[in-house]
Amino acid sequence: MEPRVVTSSAGTFSGVSEDGVSQYKGIRYAVSERFCPPVLYVYPEGVHSMVNDSPYAVQTAARLETHFNGIDYTKVPQEESCQYLSVTVPEDLSEDEKLPVMVWFHGGSYRNGGCDASCYNRTLLTKEGRIVCVGINSRLGVLGFVRDREGNYANSGILDIIEGLRWVKSNIAAFGGDENDITLFGHSSGADSVRSVMLAEGTEDLYNKVILQSDPIGSMEADRSDMDRRILEEMMEMPIDADLDTVRQVQTSIISHVVEKNCARHLAFGPHYGVYPLPERKDHERRLREIAKDHPMFIGSTTRESSAYIYPHRKVMFMDRFPLTRWYVEGKLRKPTEEVFVEPIHEFAKQYASIGGTTYYYRFYWREKHSAVGACHGSENALLFGTKDLPTSSDLFQEMTREEVDMIGKDLRAIWTGFAKTGEVACDGIDGLIRIEKLEP
Repeated sequence: MEPRVVTSSAGTFSGVSEDGVSQYKGIRYAVSERFCPPVLYVYPEGVHSMVNDSPYAVQTAARLETHFNGIDYTKVPQEESCQYLSVTVPEDLSEDEKLPVMVWFHGGSYRNGGCDASCYNRTLLTKEGRIVCVGINSRLGVLGFVRDREGNYANSGILDIIEGLRWVKSNIAAFGGDENDITLFGHSSGADSVRSVMLAEGTEDLYNKVILQSDPIGSMEADRSDMDRRILEEMMEMPIDADLDTVRQVQTSIISHVVEKNCARHLAFGPHYGVYPLPERKDHERRLREIAKDHPMFIGSTTRESSAYIYPHRKVMFMDRFPLTRWYVEGKLRKPTEEVFVEPIHEFAKQYASIGGTTYYYRFYWREKHSAVGACHGSENALLFGTKDLPTSSDLFQEMTREEVDMIGKDLRAIWTGFAKTGEVACDGIDGLIRIEKLEP
């Protein structure tokens, strides 16, 4: 089946259909100059074929992503002005349908990833949940979260995301999506990007509901002032028109120079509070009070977040095999799991509920005792997006077949898409997979 041609205010697009969905990939929503805010992009007249993945932001290799997802970011197409998005809709969508919209924000510590990475296949969510699913790319790392043209702190990556959401709000109806029923969902730094949208002034009409998966709130709420200052100083030594190889070298250098002892050390790049469009920390609760009652939230973490970061160190994992040394491995992963993710996420969830926001809190514990990796950071994504494009060697399979993982994931996907449709979670979890509770004010 050939997908229908879509005409919107941003342009006219054709796509490609496969596996029961139609995809319109690599649609440019904005353009930008280095260290400048994004500017809305409108396509010239004519039908534009959107069949190639969105180019990635400028980035370097990521050992963790390669280990679990088989992605080598040094070998993917990258662009400095990387404001692209992709739209996935059910193949049999009728002309008069308006489906709920889910907008995905990938993780990667604000320095890696892309919305069309093979591990984020939107097909199953779209087809099973009968939704429209959008993925958005934005600037990352030193080009997205360090400075503006004048050398001040900047949140270029967040400005990109907001511009992308404006595009979705204005154009998604043409694809069959309901512009008044938009759920933002993201993992890790992608979840933190969603939280930034919640905090940013003037964004409340761009979305209706949010899902935050393993937001590293502990790293973002730690004292980042000295680290941010040093990073800005190093960036100012780079010529403003440096070529992209130099940009990548500077980013690698900055990461290697992080010396913080607090939770900030886990996230060298990220949004700056008090820098447009984000309020100061002291104003966060005020901002949340303004939006909470109108924007239901589903938020949580896995039980063994940090195992993802130590699992590639085979010598450490060897110790997990023996009862006398297993305590050491457990201690290494428990503290950062609690400090960066579990405790601050739970506190944020309780705060949101206390100020009137409908709040569902979850703990994902699938295979938590199967091995040291267990319910690691990002393990739920293998169930949400399916295993079709994961390498066979990925530890995310945890000794199960693709078919088994995808079948288990079907119930999890139904919870995510069900929340996107209703703003509610109709169960208290799934045995052996996830526990969910509705937090009371």
